[in-house]
Amino acid sequence: MERISEMVSDNPVVIFSKSSCCVSHSIKSLLYGLGVNLTVYHDLDLITGGYEIEQALSPIEPVV
Repeated sequence: MERISEMVSDNPVVIFSKSSCCVSHSIKSLLYGLGVNLTVYHDLDLITGGYEIEQALSPIEPVV
């Protein structure tokens, strides 16, 4: 999906999350604490086009 490619092209670390995910908050805090420069796209279940992004990412296993 072109939109995902654009979202991640300039960012070395990207987190996509859903409003119901408590793990993404923990991972974000951990990475910030380690000084990682990351980009977070919150609440895919609430934003316009979020469902399509989630579907495009669904075949990818989470890397935590």
